[in-house]
Amino acid sequence: MRNYTGPPVTGDDFFGRAKELKKMGDLLVKGMSIFIPGPRRIGKTSLAQEFMRQNDKAYRFIYFDLEGKQSLLEFCEDLLREMKSKQMIFKDIWDTLSGMFQSVEALIAEVRLKKLEFPLKDVMRMCEDILKRLTKENMVLVLDEFSDFLFHLSERREVELFLSWLRSLRHKNYIRMIVTGSVNIISTVEELNCMNYINDLPPVAIQPLTRDEVRDLITELLKEKNILLKGKAQSFVLDKLTDGIPFYLQLFADKIMDEHENMEITDLKEIKPFYLKLIEYDYPAFIDMHDRLNRYLEEKERKIAITLLSYISDKPLALKDLFPYIEESTTDIPFVHKILKRLVDECYLSLNKGIYSFVSPILREWWQHKYEYEREMNDNQ
Repeated sequence: MRNYTGPPVTGDDFFGRAKELKKMGDLLVKGMSIFIPGPRRIGKTSLAQEFMRQNDKAYRFIYFDLEGKQSLLEFCEDLLREMKSKQMIFKDIWDTLSGMFQSVEALIAEVRLKKLEFPLKDVMRMCEDILKRLTKENMVLVLDEFSDFLFHLSERREVELFLSWLRSLRHKNYIRMIVTGSVNIISTVEELNCMNYINDLPPVAIQPLTRDEVRDLITELLKEKNILLKGKAQSFVLDKLTDGIPFYLQLFADKIMDEHENMEITDLKEIKPFYLKLIEYDYPAFIDMHDRLNRYLEEKERKIAITLLSYISDKPLALKDLFPYIEESTTDIPFVHKILKRLVDECYLSLNKGIYSFVSPILREWWQHKYEYEREMNDNQ
């Protein structure tokens, strides 16, 4: 088993999730679509892609990543591009499809040229006409990072139009879907009063790895460099990976394998230096998470988010415990809820029985180093 930190893994590099894969298969056989909820980095994309790999003879999958997409028009363009990439699969009807593609591409070009949002419905209708032609091929549309796309849509009516269109496709049996998204997508859709558009999607929840699964997975990953963790060193690593999120486990394994091979690590003095390097303030794997806060939050939101994270990094706190620290900046409870929700979506925080805490001991300690470093830099300016 090879260790890939960040990109999705499939095949021999994919670990576990047998129950989730079976449930997905059972639902699709019944003609149902699927929703895979979960925080970032828990393995939603890997699960979806491994299911596609295992079932590539039973279904024709159309997959694309919605992260960073900004509009329904862009979604339609991506959908067309992915459908066109299946030309060899649909060669028996390609002459008919080719003309349909040309028509909808011409309409999209006109919309872009005139900078009009509509006739967006016409574009979607023409995409649907193409999908109808493909249903005999047992198509499954895989929409990855669905909640990220909804977050970027500018208006409620765009969200409603998009969700209602997808629901219509599912109910007319034009296509089945596998949708991955944040655990908070339900609350997002509820706030928009659009819950009736997604309540037909049964969830396949991804559970965090158990302590035994964490032990087994990191053991398998370290075999690549013939490294074995035992005794106190193994217990230390497992304690730091209590979140059960594969991403942090992969980071830890990667840091160990970067510097050593063919060794047995048993002592705390041997393992702690790897960990301290992992949580340094400028460790590259965490910088992207920090940059996302800068990209997706306004200045006032970002300042409040940093304050919230700094206090939660000391100990888990409820909303009522956090307000004394930010009341000089805002007393708007819905506004603070929105920021906390984004921090959960970004996989900084988890919410359990009203208590906010960092999703991972590793992330929490990295954040403390990052915060202390930036505060020191600001003090010296």
